[in-house]
Amino acid sequence: FEIFFYYIFIFAIFFNIFKINPVFVLTRNFWDLYPMLQTRLIYYGKLVGTLSLLSAGLFATGLEYQRIGLATVLVFLIPAALVMVLPIDTSVIVIGNTFKIGSFIELISIIMIINVISIINFIIAGIKNDNKDYYIIAITLLLAITGREIAFYFTNTFLEAAGFLLLLVGTSIFSWKVHHLYLWY
Repeated sequence: FEIFFYYIFIFAIFFNIFKINPVFVLTRNFWDLYPMLQTRLIYYGKLVGTLSLLSAGLFATGLEYQRIGLATVLVFLIPAALVMVLPIDTSVIVIGNTFKIGSFIELISIIMIINVISIINFIIAGIKNDNKDYYIIAITLLLAITGREIAFYFTNTFLEAAGFLLLLVGTSIFSWKVHHLYLWY
């Protein structure tokens, strides 16, 4: 189930397409009608990705597999509820080329804390299972998270490409190690 939730994380990155960028400019008339929808979609994807990593780590540390349905529902519903109630200030564009969402600093801090907990979960799984592969998985998860955050927060093409490269390397090695760990050759 670690790989299932990791793939949800990868899928959630596609919500970044709604950032204020050339795609946003091409569809400007639509966003004029629904300016907050764009920011809500981006943060929905960011929160879904973060919670899916937390779930992946929880299953690695021994959460019962019968809880997969509940975890999946929570991964998709909690972010939906949060982005629907958080206020958005369409007059202020913040880093990441999104409109300012209510309590921006606090929200980003919570996302970072959950990301760190997700990495720690894989370290705990390595200790608990006495398997060093989990440490490599934790490192590649750190690479993927770092790449995602760099690509999200920076608008410089070079930095976005570097973030995407880190994400790609982290994702590839993470997937390979998890498949290897469970003998899915």
